[in-house]
Amino acid sequence: QLSLSYYNMTPVGYILARVMSDTERIAMLIAWSLEDTLWSAAYIIFAFASMFSINARLASIVLAVVPPIAIVTWFFQKRILKASRDIRSINSLITGAYNEGITGAKTSKTLGIEDRISGDFAGLTDRMYRANFHSAKLSAIFIPIVTCLSSSAVAMVLMRGGYMVMDQVIEFGTLSLFVSYSLALLDPIR
Repeated sequence: QLSLSYYNMTPVGYILARVMSDTERIAMLIAWSLEDTLWSAAYIIFAFASMFSINARLASIVLAVVPPIAIVTWFFQKRILKASRDIRSINSLITGAYNEGITGAKTSKTLGIEDRISGDFAGLTDRMYRANFHSAKLSAIFIPIVTCLSSSAVAMVLMRGGYMVMDQVIEFGTLSLFVSYSLALLDPIR
């Protein structure tokens, strides 16, 4: 449905790279996102139900950490998504430049513009490097923050649970089961 001028002005390599990248992304979204969402929701509900059935005070400590993790995730999710889209867009431009460089090699040699084309390509790869670096930097900030919040919740559960074990409110085995639930629920890498 696009106009003929779009195909006339847009390099074939760029169109091909965008179609491949976007199609792969949509396929992954359709194939795994619904399943992952349902699995994660069921897992969280089951874990919290189990934790509240074991001890409501300790479960509320873990539950108190969920809103800050959600806020941090919301904050970084937009930025990481934008960085990922930028990377895919620049990758499409690089693929288009490859294609144009190969198909237009004789023309480039005839016109003597190899240096300009090489400079343009170096600029594209530099943009890709910076976009990847920015994405990695966002992840390098996001994951430690979530890990720190999760670890602080587990530490608070261990501290409060340890006092409860010493006061003989709960048994040590119950605390260890609760801590394992907390660790599994708050694992940021999942």
